[in-house]
Order: sequence, then C-alpha cells, then structure tokens
Amino acid sequence: MPDEAGMPGRVNPTRDKQIERARVRVGQVVTSRAGRDAGRSYLVVGWREDGRVLVADGESRSVKRPKPKNVRHLWVHSMWYTDPVWVADDRHVREALARFRRDQEAEDKAGDAREGRATENGTPRARKGGERDGRESGDD
Repeated sequence: MPDEAGMPGRVNPTRDKQIERARVRVGQVVTSRAGRDAGRSYLVVGWREDGRVLVADGESRSVKRPKPKNVRHLWVHSMWYTDPVWVADDRHVREALARFRRDQEAEDKAGDAREGRATENGTPRARKGGERDGRESGDD
C-alpha cells in the first residue's frame, strides 16, 4: 500500500522528525534512557537540523556546549519551562533540574506511602520473600 508520498512501504523521515519535534519542546525536562548517561536528567535547549535534541544539565553539559541526543533515546517528561530565561544559562538549568528531582522524590515517597512500603524514617523498605502485612512468615 502506498504511503503519503506515493512510495510503497517507504517511511517519510521528514514527517517522523516533525512528529518528534512536536513531542519534545525547548525547555522540557527529559531523561536519557540509553548510553553511558542513562538515567541522567537534562533540559532541552534546542534542536539540530538532523533532528537531534540539544540537551544540557548545567554541570557536565553546559548551555554553551549542549549534548546532542536522539529523541528515541530519551524519556520525555510532562514538565517544561516556557520562559526562555530557563534555557539561557547554566544556573537556571541546574535550578530547573533540581526542582524536577525534588518533585520526583516527593512523588516517589507519596507512592511508597500509598503502597505501604514506607518506614518510620521515610525510606522505602523492600519486602522480603513470603512477607505479608509487614510481618515475616515465621512471626506468628
């Protein structure tokens, strides 16, 4: 079956890049999910012509020397900053990412409390094998 360009079975790379650009915005928080920086959070500071996203963390990757990342290698979060000041300098980028990390930690703690995994000091407690209702199977 022919696609929009009339070519059978061919992918339209220009259209794919447009979809990726619509999904990721400048000022948006993303997390790397591939490469040696997997798990590290960044702020999107721009786009390259080849469709890669330019990301910075304000520490190892500054706004003046952002890291190009393929959009497919990123988790895109719903948090973003619309004011251009947030992507203008490293101090603002660090502050934005610190806010994001605080929000993530608060959500994680709230989720642990809802699931009954929090202890007195607020750190999550892993369940042991055979454990029910906070007791081990031999504590009857």
